Amino acid sequence: MKASPKTSRLIQERLHKVFVDGQTQSQVADEEGVTLAAVTASISRYWRRWLEINEVPEGMERVKATLTTQQAEIVRGWERKNVSRRTRNANDSDS
Repeated sequence: MKASPKTSRLIQERLHKVFVDGQTQSQVADEEGVTLAAVTASISRYWRRWLEINEVPEGMERVKATLTTQQAEIVRGWERKNVSRRTRNANDSDS
């Protein structure tokens, strides 16, 4: 499910308040009139996603390259397969 632009903006503001302004999640919750659990859940979800995106698994390497459109599509396909494989392996290890 895709977040609405209003929801995305709210979460961006929460992230900014915590990671840039240095507010505690409790302060943000009080300021917004929501539960601490709501703030914590939204920030945790985006933090995990950031880590997932920026983590390079052992045995893999992140590279920067200038490619043709066709080559770039092939590489994006490889990335999708690798992400899918890592997700499946992580889910298997959680079981």
